Amino acid sequence: MYTLTKNVYIEREDFSETHIPKFFGLTPDQKVMLKYGPVVQLKSIEKNPDGSISHVKVAIVPNCEEKLKGVIHWVSKENSLNVTCNLYGLHFLIEDIKKAEDKWLDHINPDSLIVRSQAKVWNLQKNAKIDTRYQFERVGYFVLSEASDIKKGKYVYNRIVELKASKDKGANTAVAKK
Repeated sequence: MYTLTKNVYIEREDFSETHIPKFFGLTPDQKVMLKYGPVVQLKSIEKNPDGSISHVKVAIVPNCEEKLKGVIHWVSKENSLNVTCNLYGLHFLIEDIKKAEDKWLDHINPDSLIVRSQAKVWNLQKNAKIDTRYQFERVGYFVLSEASDIKKGKYVYNRIVELKASKDKGANTAVAKK
């Protein structure tokens, strides 16, 4: 089901170029376990000409007995699909919009919809039917939208339930960082 291949994708938020206390992702000084997979450690960071990260190279650490801080999610490049994920979040930045009275427009959350047009999911979803629901770990529950065109390989997933809500004025924290 989860086939480890030479190339895998991880979430950007699961990697840091520098070690950060209380960070559970991959860093130059911190190994992690790939969920349902092996322990890996960072070998090198490859960058684009503009300085942005192109990819990272890791090595499997066999028989690791070290206590690890993190387990991260991954998708095999060879066994993945490109999909669009519409990350719907809270519409307002305050809990009780009635308190805003006539100023409710000032409290609209500009991040109430974030579109991830190049998201990766396991290709197990390639035969999904419209309205099929999935949990994408750490992000939320999604439904395959009618905007999908499966015959053409176009998959659009709408988040219908967010897994975690922020304690910070209702801000949407379950979305991936840009």
